[in-house]
Amino acid sequence: SFVRLLNVSQGFDSSGVMFYRIAAPRGATTPPAGYRPQMLDMLSEIRALPGIEAAAAESGGPYESGYSSSPVTIPGKSAPGPGDTPEMIRVRKVSAGFLELLRVPLLAGRGFTYADGNGVSVAIINDLAARRLWGERSPIGLSATIGEASYEIVGVVGSMRYAGPAAELAPEAFLPFEQTARSFATFLFRGPETLAPAVKAAIWSVNPAQPVSELFTAD
Repeated sequence: SFVRLLNVSQGFDSSGVMFYRIAAPRGATTPPAGYRPQMLDMLSEIRALPGIEAAAAESGGPYESGYSSSPVTIPGKSAPGPGDTPEMIRVRKVSAGFLELLRVPLLAGRGFTYADGNGVSVAIINDLAARRLWGERSPIGLSATIGEASYEIVGVVGSMRYAGPAAELAPEAFLPFEQTARSFATFLFRGPETLAPAVKAAIWSVNPAQPVSELFTAD
């Protein structure tokens, strides 16, 4: 069974991907809404480092959950009745460049851009969610209510087993990391492992008191 797990297609490329986890310093008085710009400044500093092929932020990290699950509905589809189980979708908050960094195939539409952090309610879904909700129709430009908010679907990507090769594929939605107030994040980057100290220094250039986890590699 271990050998079979090693040969499961995960739907993304983990080679050369490293990451640090951060969280708001213990006892910090800065609320999450005020901490988000600091996170984005850290990400900007990481992206600017020579030798970094790509960098992104997200709410979780490879091989851990890092997502929530929310009910999802689309216009024209009847809502579940009393006692019925609602359609659920995994929700992961990711920055622009996250899907590209992991080389997840874009099947339709577009990926996130930096402009998507300016309050536009957009989402990217995986192909499993697209088929389950819309069948053979293209969801690009259509809307879905995820939780309590409505989002325009701008892209469809391949499904991936991001929580590990033993994880089952499930409908998944990606929302812009830049729009959500967070007190923790995972910074992923692709490049030589020798860049890891420079990445940590880039984080500390924004906040010298920022706790940073040990370095993890996706491989």
